Amino acid sequence: MKRSDNPYPFPIIIKDEYDFLKEAWENGWLNEYSEEHFLIRVIEDRLDDFQGKLQLYANDVPIYPVDSFRLNFCVNFSSKMHNLKKFFGRNEIKRFVTDQLSAGKENYDERKFFQALSEVSILRFWQMRSKLGYYEPKINGKRNPEARFECNNGSIVDIEVKTGGFDDLIHLEDMAIPTVLLNDEGRKEFQKYCEEHDIKGYMPRVMKLKDFLNSAVSKFELVDHINHINLLYINWTFSEFIASGFEEAFSIFANSVNGVLTHKDIGLKIGIDEDVYEKITAVIVYTESISGLMFGDFRWVWTRGDDGMSHFGIIGMHECERLLETTGMNPYAEQLTPAMLAYLKNTSHTERLLQIIGENLFCG
Repeated sequence: MKRSDNPYPFPIIIKDEYDFLKEAWENGWLNEYSEEHFLIRVIEDRLDDFQGKLQLYANDVPIYPVDSFRLNFCVNFSSKMHNLKKFFGRNEIKRFVTDQLSAGKENYDERKFFQALSEVSILRFWQMRSKLGYYEPKINGKRNPEARFECNNGSIVDIEVKTGGFDDLIHLEDMAIPTVLLNDEGRKEFQKYCEEHDIKGYMPRVMKLKDFLNSAVSKFELVDHINHINLLYINWTFSEFIASGFEEAFSIFANSVNGVLTHKDIGLKIGIDEDVYEKITAVIVYTESISGLMFGDFRWVWTRGDDGMSHFGIIGMHECERLLETTGMNPYAEQLTPAMLAYLKNTSHTERLLQIIGENLFCG
């Protein structure tokens, strides 16, 4: 029996024409979804755990209670998808649901689902600022960005979205990661010290970020960065470092010593395509929260944590003075670019690890 042959199990609390999940269920768009799929479990009220739960709660600013997660998530997700369907067209959104949001169908991968969910919140954010939109427009040969928006102010914005694709964090343990580039000797020394002191030592995920940049730029066309801009969003929520984890990616991109976007010569040496520095207007890295997930609202990244900072960083590549007006994000905000992220019960290790980093910075 197909899933659509069964009654939609979620209580009817909004009008049918706005209840996108009910429409998707009854029209068979969810028929090939795995029983373990996040959407199926939340609709059927059996969502007990999911990827990134620890990180999402740790990054939350509890303005609203999340004890009614199922109700709020389903209602808000249905509303967002209903609006995107009206904006992009029913066929485009049906394809997104059956192909991308299904996250592998019977070979379900929750990391792929959260990649698609990241797109939903960002697309909805730009849809509210735009009069027209095109989902996966064919603008650069056979490759295409996630979407193009013709904004209310007359500008055109092309969007690409990436997520880190990390494995789920089950529990906290002693761990540390440099957030600047190290030379070969520094990487060896950092890892050796961590092994000797039962610390899980990571190396910065520079190659993952390089691949994101090179993939995104292959989908963008050359623009003037004034009337037409290209934005790359990177959701870094699910890294092992749960407190504002985006700082790893932000520092690798923008630190003053060897940030790969702020120092073009460094970026080129590690294999970043030169077109990245010409085509991409800005890169936004951010950390999601459980409230942002529950309400499907990208604007939750503006909420400030205990450190007084928002949960994003934006690296402007062109026309930086215009980015605040266009994106709502200020690239000149006072922003930390830490040399290391760590969770250490014995904080005496911090000084030595920072010393290793400081003595072994990669300079090309």
